[in-house]
Amino acid sequence: MEALTFVVAIATIAILHTLVPDHYLPISMLALAKRWDQKKIAKAVLLVGSAHVSGSILIGLIALVVGLEFSAYIASIIENLAGYLLCGFGALYAVMALRGHHSHRHYPHHHDDHDPHHDETLYSLALILGMMPCIPAIPIFVIASLKGAMLGAITMITFAVLTILTMGILVYLTSLPGRKIPPQNERRANIIAGVVIFLTGLFILIFELKRRIIHQFASTFGRRDSLAWIEYS
Repeated sequence: MEALTFVVAIATIAILHTLVPDHYLPISMLALAKRWDQKKIAKAVLLVGSAHVSGSILIGLIALVVGLEFSAYIASIIENLAGYLLCGFGALYAVMALRGHHSHRHYPHHHDDHDPHHDETLYSLALILGMMPCIPAIPIFVIASLKGAMLGAITMITFAVLTILTMGILVYLTSLPGRKIPPQNERRANIIAGVVIFLTGLFILIFELKRRIIHQFASTFGRRDSLAWIEYS
């Protein structure tokens, strides 16, 4: 029964935290702009999703060694950095689209198959999103692992599978309209994609600012230890 409680808890977190737009919207926008087929979408989701869950699990393992509060502080710094990088990624992508660097009209149907920047874009996005761990999952990883290595492994695997699966469903559903975008609108679609990715990074930074305000409030009232993970969640 205890194991089931942990699995249900981590499954709920995995699904709900993936509903936040920064987990799927950047991939969806690229898929829309470049009219990716199902194979490219699956590749992007697996790459970015694996990076994201690996980062979360890594922070969980660090928390086992250094403690929850310090690992929460590290995760907060990393996520803040990821927000800036995502803003930079989106801004650069939009500027390059304005200058016509994303246009490949001589490949009207499958231009990404021969685009040398396709993998670079995906790897960059995977690295940035991989730097944004799912902070609410960390305490569950730690507590489950302290109760047994097997239970810890089960929670981590459940989290990884459901996060990537949910991300895949959301990306697929939100990128369907991209198949109807005509090739002549590719440049405009890429500009919009870059702007939306920039705004997603800005959303992360604003949310991180809210955490810092809560952190200061908790510190002022001498409750930093008790609210360490509430303020970062």
